[in-house]
Amino acid sequence: IPKPKLPRLVFDDSFFKVEELQGNVKLHTQRILEVIQRFDRGKLILKPNEFNETGKIMRGRWTWSSNEKQSTELKLTPKERKFLIREKQRYFDRNVYIWYNYWKDQTQIDFKEKFERRIQPYVFRKYFPYFLFHVDMIIAIFSPGKERIEYKNELERASELYLNLLKKYLDEDSQEEKKNSGRFPKSSRFYRIEEKGDSALWVFLEPWIKNLFPELWNQMASSDKKINDQAKAVIRTFFCCSIEQATKKYSQIIF
Repeated sequence: IPKPKLPRLVFDDSFFKVEELQGNVKLHTQRILEVIQRFDRGKLILKPNEFNETGKIMRGRWTWSSNEKQSTELKLTPKERKFLIREKQRYFDRNVYIWYNYWKDQTQIDFKEKFERRIQPYVFRKYFPYFLFHVDMIIAIFSPGKERIEYKNELERASELYLNLLKKYLDEDSQEEKKNSGRFPKSSRFYRIEEKGDSALWVFLEPWIKNLFPELWNQMASSDKKINDQAKAVIRTFFCCSIEQATKKYSQIIF
């Protein structure tokens, strides 16, 4: 494939050094900077077996340098967490065209045309690029330096997985749906999907992590073999604390 014009997505510390941040978001970015300092790679790059230690630093349980309990343990109320996720989701949605431009530059694939337009019901279209960004983010953090063709193939496979899982889950729901006037039944993964923050994302992202990053998945999963809420919170925080700066960076280059 032709050489991209844009640099590959990398989560360097400049994404997290933003003076105007306040409150919990500022504290979270400080924790991310501490993670970057702890593993000393100059950017947010982690090995799967470093995930649990990262989670402890992110939660403010202890500092890596002194191994002492922190005085400020980060906790958002469910309401605050939901608000923050939605705020960052909306920011991403408003700027999604920048990321479709970025992926096309990197892979020569128009993901909106090739994949998003095939997605039904319509409500699941907006979750697709959100999912794809998280795929890209996890690759950038846990498997950086992929060759361009391998990176392209990973994004394509992730996109096909999204479509295949959606069809599978909707087929499972179909009989119950007919009894519920076309609405998702309470047993569905997608019941009240619009009210659940980023839970729809994890319906697709969790199987992808399990397939592509089994070692990471083992670090993130609880005894019930599902990714636990604390692990999701780490990935969620990486997204919430970086999406605006990452988007601004590529917006300035593209336009």
